[in-house]
Amino acid sequence: MNRWGNASDGRGGKEMNQKKYQDMLAQRTENIFKDWEARGSLTERELYYFLHKLKGTSGTIELQQLSLFCASQLEILSSSNDQKIPVSSLENLKNRIRSHFDGSEAVKKEEFQLPDCYINQLDQETFILIIDDDLEFVSYLKELLEKMGAQVIISLNGKRGIEQFYSMRPSIILVDTKLPDMSGFEVLDQIADTARQKNTMVALTSEQATKENEIESYRRGAMDFIPKPFDMDIFFPYLFNRQQRQHAISSSIITDSLTGIGNRRYFDEVINNFAKKADQSDTTFSLVMVDLDHFKQVNDLYGHPAGDDVLRKFGEILHDEKREGDYVFRYGGEEFALLFVNLQADEAVHVVERIRNKFNPLSFNSGDQSFNVTFSAGSADYQGDTEELISAADQALYEAKRTGRNRTILYDQRKRMGKRKLMVIIVDDDPF
Repeated sequence: MNRWGNASDGRGGKEMNQKKYQDMLAQRTENIFKDWEARGSLTERELYYFLHKLKGTSGTIELQQLSLFCASQLEILSSSNDQKIPVSSLENLKNRIRSHFDGSEAVKKEEFQLPDCYINQLDQETFILIIDDDLEFVSYLKELLEKMGAQVIISLNGKRGIEQFYSMRPSIILVDTKLPDMSGFEVLDQIADTARQKNTMVALTSEQATKENEIESYRRGAMDFIPKPFDMDIFFPYLFNRQQRQHAISSSIITDSLTGIGNRRYFDEVINNFAKKADQSDTTFSLVMVDLDHFKQVNDLYGHPAGDDVLRKFGEILHDEKREGDYVFRYGGEEFALLFVNLQADEAVHVVERIRNKFNPLSFNSGDQSFNVTFSAGSADYQGDTEELISAADQALYEAKRTGRNRTILYDQRKRMGKRKLMVIIVDDDPF
């Protein structure tokens, strides 16, 4: 026998050994499936470790596709969650595993080919929570959505899904009507009101696309009802549509309609977020309160349309001059607020003066008259309390207006409110 024959025999022997071990693994897997059937359910932790072991063993005996399939399922499972999973919901998963042993493609779903134009078309703020116990379906959908740029998190039961909704604050939620521990309708009952307040889109999904289920979905607060199996040619344009709608609503909620910058509601949200972050880390931030000087006279002398032009232009300059990561708001009337991340109050003053140099020279027109407007500002550092920060910036702003306007004052903690002069205005027609 020549050396080539020996090599061939070696390969043949190795292939026979691999086939033997593959058959042994297939039989062992079937025994585990039978044990599952007898029990009726297993925990997510148990399923995780089953797939983890199957991944390692299948990769060792040249079942690479099975190993990759197990790896994709592991991405959406938790090794520490003891929530029960009904065995009936794992039928597709079991069939997919079997198909890798026998080489059959009959049970493999025809995969949707994601068009190139969909890649990374969802922005990074698109955070999708899928509450569904069909492991194969959710892993497949997760892969497609992540290619589109979304962040995706999976819950295999309703209880965990509700917890993740409140802790993770997703922007879109897909909930199956049939879950192992409760119905999708019961999940809706616990999240619908908060989701509506937070402008979170909730859609119920179901293989039972009956008129009754659809009516119940809308009655309990879902925005949409999507039949299963998903028609992907429709689903993704639908997703883009809902994302655009969310952006439009969110923008209208947090944006001042006249100036286009953040409104008072958004200011309250952002300053609290800044404070939480600063309290948990070494970061800091400062606040500048701004007030346009003699603005009532502008409205009285030149009319409210002219006053609106001033406000719009000032908002535009604030937006253009702020740094990346900073925020600007119309606090109310002619008062504005600026939040500077990782910038001390004395450094923020320099940014405010740059804004002043842009705004003060501007000439506004009303008929054949022209006029200029200035502003006063007060700057303060966050010291652990947002109410005290706002009060400090307000005090500095008052000092700027009291001492001549058209200037920025840095809050001095050593100066107490007792030093403020009390201004009394007496309105009376009696000269005595």
